Amino acid sequence: MVKAKYVGLSSTERSEIEILRNKGYSLRNIATALGRSPNTVSREVRVNSVLSEKTGKLEYVAKKAKAKSRLSRRSRRYQRHKIEQNPKLWLFVIEHLKLHWNPDEISKHPHISHLAPNHA
Repeated sequence: MVKAKYVGLSSTERSEIEILRNKGYSLRNIATALGRSPNTVSREVRVNSVLSEKTGKLEYVAKKAKAKSRLSRRSRRYQRHKIEQNPKLWLFVIEHLKLHWNPDEISKHPHISHLAPNHA
């Protein structure tokens, strides 16, 4: 089985998700309407929903979801640059990936904070 490359959601798709959620459609029905995987729609709603100022509940708003997604992408890029600019940190990460550590294990290792003082 060949996996298809993931293509991010467009602004139009995000707007459709918002409209259909407000009409009470299930995530699975929204995915079918968009021609997307239910997992894609579910993840989008889960990750990019925001807390409503009026109700105090999580809600999906297309414009806010797009902004949140863009911010997350920018943050990931920054972290990559931070690693690339620190040769000791770079080597530490590469060595531990070769030892089959996963990124979470590497990032939580106490040695990381000494190599990357601005690590968050």
